[in-house]
Amino acid sequence: MGFFLRSPGRLVPNMEAYTYSLRLRKPLHLPGVDPLTSREGILLHDPETGGWGDAAPLPGFSEESLADVREAILQKNWDANDLPSVRFAVSCSKREFAPPVNDVLCNGLWIPASESVEEVLHRTADWSNLTLKVKPGREPDIDAMKAFAQVRSDVHFRVDGNRQWTIDQTLNIMKELPQGFIEYMEEPLIDCEDYEALWSRAPVPIALDETLLEPGGRELAESENVVAFVLKPTLLGGEEDVAVWNERSHRLNKKLIWSSCFESGVGLWNLARLATGSVPAGLDTGSWFDSDLVNPRAVPAKGMLSAPHTLEISSAFLHSLT
Repeated sequence: MGFFLRSPGRLVPNMEAYTYSLRLRKPLHLPGVDPLTSREGILLHDPETGGWGDAAPLPGFSEESLADVREAILQKNWDANDLPSVRFAVSCSKREFAPPVNDVLCNGLWIPASESVEEVLHRTADWSNLTLKVKPGREPDIDAMKAFAQVRSDVHFRVDGNRQWTIDQTLNIMKELPQGFIEYMEEPLIDCEDYEALWSRAPVPIALDETLLEPGGRELAESENVVAFVLKPTLLGGEEDVAVWNERSHRLNKKLIWSSCFESGVGLWNLARLATGSVPAGLDTGSWFDSDLVNPRAVPAKGMLSAPHTLEISSAFLHSLT
């Protein structure tokens, strides 16, 4: 089974390409798009290396669409310089698809529009020293986060604004939540220029994600108030693309947070191999799927994504790319 892509004389060998569609357990609310009920992507498989890659642009975040990815693959455009998700998939296909060497420390993910305080408390009850990434939406429910913190005094919030807030909203969240509960605020503001105005009022710790892709992101990343880089290869691209920010994080002494874009288990396990070290990675998205392409599934337990002995890909959800 497979659509075979031949590229004579190129470094990329024969590839197999498959489409997939995975149903989500509940609608996924992301800014700027209708709630997602399924996640779709295209897998690339290199029979020579045994590698698998997942090209799954995320609606509302990726510049390219799945149709763009399909066209690039059908045209054998392996360079795909303007399609980061393809570059990431090709990069992953160059090596054997294998588990990470060690277990991977993870943060939990909480989207209040889709999960109540009680539900996330139950789901993370056995997570110790909990780091929780929260996506509160355009109008944050600060009381919900305060209620969670009252029960879990060990929690550290990574509060993701998805570039939807004003300076006043950002400062209000910092003021209302108990001191010490916020590790950082991720992408609260849409304009790079607004961060200096924010910091003139308070030294809010910031993590950069999408801003790293913009012209002003490189300069902003130098600020002492930027404490972390959130790297999403589906948005950034392949090895060379992420290596730039990997090196820069070490040089500037910033935390490096490897993070998913709700890719399938193929993408998640590839990300897990990158996420070494003691900083919790943002890989708590596998539990959003009813079922997945890989056995075992990439779902953290007790704050850890356990490294299995082997990974097996099921063909039940795969369809030849035509």
